[in-house]
Amino acid sequence: MFNRSFQSNCIDHPKTQDASSDLLDPQSSASEASTPPVSSEMSSADLSGLCHDPPAVTLPEIPPGFVPCPSADLRGHRPMRAERAAAREAMVELSQFDDWEALFGVTAPSASQLVDRLELAFRWSALRTQVMDFARYVRSFEGVAWKEALATTEAMKGPFELVAKARPARTQACPGLARLLGAQKVVSRRAAAEHARSATAKRDEPAAGAATVKEVAR
Repeated sequence: MFNRSFQSNCIDHPKTQDASSDLLDPQSSASEASTPPVSSEMSSADLSGLCHDPPAVTLPEIPPGFVPCPSADLRGHRPMRAERAAAREAMVELSQFDDWEALFGVTAPSASQLVDRLELAFRWSALRTQVMDFARYVRSFEGVAWKEALATTEAMKGPFELVAKARPARTQACPGLARLLGAQKVVSRRAAAEHARSATAKRDEPAAGAATVKEVAR
């Protein structure tokens, strides 16, 4: 489940016994997530018949006082694909050293420290991949759900407007529904249009009368 995977990656960071584990590869970790796949080539029309209730997801709480690291401080520290591949290979090699200090001295970081830091970075990368994939999945069905909801709402506007004219007291008892369907806007626009037509007709009447008087005088 995404829920379990998300929490375990965010909260727990146990050391991996095997440095070549799939946890070190964000791509393989993301592929094992249970998030239903959504093809990038699928249109909203393709998804319209597939819309369903969203899955129950319990996200871990963000620690109080959390402040995101400024993007400028992270610029140039995003690993490239080649660096990721080299890091995975290097972690396997690091676990095989038995003369690390003799080779690099006591001033160099220990092999276990390097493995731990790289492993932790890979875990966060794996989580980020899962979250982004899930967010993309959610965005797709959010859009489809709203498209269907608004299409249904649009189909309701005509009947609601008719009832608003025939039984205004009944529809006035549902102001929220009226605002959603825009019935009041339609009524207001029509009233304004009727008022404008009446005003125009009144302005034209004196002009027509004056023309008649001139014709009679001739």
